[in-house]
Amino acid sequence: PVTIELPGGESTSGVVSKVIVANRNGGLVPESAVRDEERRITAIFARSGGERPWKVRDDLAQIMYDKAGIFRTSDRLVECLDKVHELRERVGSVVVDDKGDRFNTDLTSVIELESMLEAADCLVTSALAREESRGAHTRLDFPERNDEKWMRHTLSWHDAGQVRLDYKPVTVTKYQPQVRSY
Repeated sequence: PVTIELPGGESTSGVVSKVIVANRNGGLVPESAVRDEERRITAIFARSGGERPWKVRDDLAQIMYDKAGIFRTSDRLVECLDKVHELRERVGSVVVDDKGDRFNTDLTSVIELESMLEAADCLVTSALAREESRGAHTRLDFPERNDEKWMRHTLSWHDAGQVRLDYKPVTVTKYQPQVRSY
């Protein structure tokens, strides 16, 4: 976002934020959600003595690359999922040096990291459940496609801190699915 310093020292993003909060975008943002986020950010700023977010992010990148890349096995995915859960615990104590309320990339990195860990949890849980190989998802322990069971989309999201999986049928239109052969 572009922020311009206004006369009197206030930024345009600060003014816009106040207008959004005051008008609540037609009531789409409940007051309780705003208070929850304010408490969450205050708690992040209050932390001390923990590790920096980049360390957890680097560990996440490495474990996802090593254990949840294109060629997967159940054992490697379970190991990855355990590590992702460990990282989700660690992110709760990461610290930021910048406690400011403007241009705070330090805070942004923590919020993004929390989202990355949630997405990694969903990805690995979904990959573990899908016991077949299809496209860029290659299970070495399940090398064949299984259209009868897996011709469906996997939907995943967090529900009360746990990954929830659901499925949606694939709608086949013009092109029939077929095994890739090179």
